Amino acid sequence: MAKTGPRLHAGGAGQRELNAALSGREPDHGSLAALLRQSGLKLTPQRHLICQLIENSDGHPTAEELYESATAVMPSMSLKTVYTTLNDLAALNAIRLVNVGTGGFRVESNLEPHGHLVCRMCGTIMDIPVNPAIEEELAVPPEIEFEVEQREVTLRGLCRSCASKQGEGAGA
Repeated sequence: MAKTGPRLHAGGAGQRELNAALSGREPDHGSLAALLRQSGLKLTPQRHLICQLIENSDGHPTAEELYESATAVMPSMSLKTVYTTLNDLAALNAIRLVNVGTGGFRVESNLEPHGHLVCRMCGTIMDIPVNPAIEEELAVPPEIEFEVEQREVTLRGLCRSCASKQGEGAGA
């Protein structure tokens, strides 16, 4: 079964909106592009496009998926620019780069505490709320002297669609 990545698009109004956004117009306050500019990093049209693709993503895109979508709009985009922009955004704590075991890292733009459900057949990744009380259960005993900087909860199994397909195949 072929994996399909998250839908990536540059914005709701299509090419006209994208062209306006890339023409030098100031990015919306609070956007990833604005954060890059506020931090003193140069906001090139390529970086602006990458930021828009992340903000309008339906999921957890890989750098390669962002690159593929970006080159459809801007053929001069380089994969290095995608990686550099992602690393800059991660350094600013605007996104997280997570590894959920599906190959490479994925862009996590939801910075609220949550976990992930990962389908082992199709690779779908879904955010799920995590009870804050679990933090106490996952605490490292003080005698170990280890400072936890990040906790990740990942549950693996089958999404509804793959579970139903597997069930159909079992009776055949």
